[in-house]
Amino acid sequence: MAEWRRLYKGEWKHGVERVKHVKERIESWGCGLVVEFGFMADSTQYVLAGMPKGHEKGEPDLYVLHKKKHIANIEVTGSWKEIRGYSLFLRPDKIEWAKKHPIPKTWAWFVYNDKEFVIACIDAEQYPIVEKNFRGRIERYHEIPQAGTISPEMLREFLCR
Repeated sequence: MAEWRRLYKGEWKHGVERVKHVKERIESWGCGLVVEFGFMADSTQYVLAGMPKGHEKGEPDLYVLHKKKHIANIEVTGSWKEIRGYSLFLRPDKIEWAKKHPIPKTWAWFVYNDKEFVIACIDAEQYPIVEKNFRGRIERYHEIPQAGTISPEMLREFLCR
């Protein structure tokens, strides 16, 4: 099993719960949005080796449709804990995917027990990359201040217009 898969093994179930939470929240907005799962976003299976043909690293978790038209992508991240500190963290590969696929726009939705935040992935690129130690492994993330985000309600206004 790849190192990152082993490190995140205990988080898979919680990640799927957050993705389903965001899907349900968007569909509850009442403006006719339909949300489809991205590749493996609704699965707790973590033993896949590499990306299958037709898929790319950094693909979003959710695809938002309105009247069968693909209008947005959503990358779900965060933790089922209260947010600690002022910063949010987004992997650079998520931003790279969004830049390669600019239409429709890809949004990062951060889910925590006490708060939720949203930012357009390409907007997150302006923030510095920092290295964080996660269970003994150094990982790189864009460090995003909470003030650089919008609320899910503001995204709702954009998507439901």
